Amino acid sequence: MIVGSEHHCRFPIAIALVVPVTTRDRGLPHHVPIRSPESGLNRPSWARTEDIRAISTARLTRAAPLGRLADSEAEQVRIWIHRMLG
Repeated sequence: MIVGSEHHCRFPIAIALVVPVTTRDRGLPHHVPIRSPESGLNRPSWARTEDIRAISTARLTRAAPLGRLADSEAEQVRIWIHRMLG
């Protein structure tokens, strides 16, 4: 899941900030459930908000995003990222 801000996405570098997604429910409160149909995921998944990474945009090989988070899911991801970064 790409989480870079609009400001970050305008940088002239080929880097994207992402939060990995897992299909394993570890019961951790900071793993945000992703269950919305608009996500494009075919099974329940969880955003691992403790594991923000910077990756090369060359790794993003799809022509278009798989899907997008529901507003409520995106808000929970934002809240947890803020908590993780202090």
